[in-house]
Amino acid sequence: MQTPFLRMAAMPFAVPDDLRPPAEPILPSGSPFVIDPALSAADQQTLRQISEGLRLSLTGRRLYAFVESTFAARLDLQRQVQLTLAPLGKEGNRAITSGRPPTYLVTLNRELVGPFGWQAMVPKLAHELVHIRDYDGGATRAVAIEVSGHAADAAVAYESNMATNGRPTGPFSALTSLRAVYERHYVAFRQRPSRALYQTYWRELFTLVAYARTYRNIYLDASGETIWNSPAGAPTDATYVPYDPSFRFQ
Repeated sequence: MQTPFLRMAAMPFAVPDDLRPPAEPILPSGSPFVIDPALSAADQQTLRQISEGLRLSLTGRRLYAFVESTFAARLDLQRQVQLTLAPLGKEGNRAITSGRPPTYLVTLNRELVGPFGWQAMVPKLAHELVHIRDYDGGATRAVAIEVSGHAADAAVAYESNMATNGRPTGPFSALTSLRAVYERHYVAFRQRPSRALYQTYWRELFTLVAYARTYRNIYLDASGETIWNSPAGAPTDATYVPYDPSFRFQ
């Protein structure tokens, strides 16, 4: 049996055929999200601001359109993406996804909005929406899902900062997880897109996620082996190992 490191090194890390930005999605005129009605008017407005902040980035707009087409357009009260705010700790989760599929609840950390601003929570919402996309598709929880979540986080942070202040760092990247990967590798790839820089970014991202303590403890099978692939089985380009939400939804 291969060690986790060798198994990771064997991942295909397929490069998209086209590294140019994908086509613009068609966005709804109204919001596809359900805001928690039990929140104060101020908190509801904050969530609207965060969710509408997805419109600033191409990756965010694609996720926004995903929620519209997969949930809101069906007009099904049992199939929704709901948003709320709650204290999750200043050092803890930025956001979490819960609920009973196909109704999902995304809870954003209220304690981080004040010190970092609503902009910092926009990439966190994108991260959770990628999880919803995977859960709704029946994917098993795995490291690969977290990699794609962090990829969405980075893309929305980068694109939003560039759209608003012309720099890759700013209010939208204030809570960027895996900051070293973002600043050293993701920004380099986006500023000078190439297959080599893309593969370096993905390998660094996957490595850091795979060896981060929380993921190392969570993503284990019954034998204590790290779960790399989702769905289970040998990794191929056709599985979720991994995919980049800023280019494609497989």
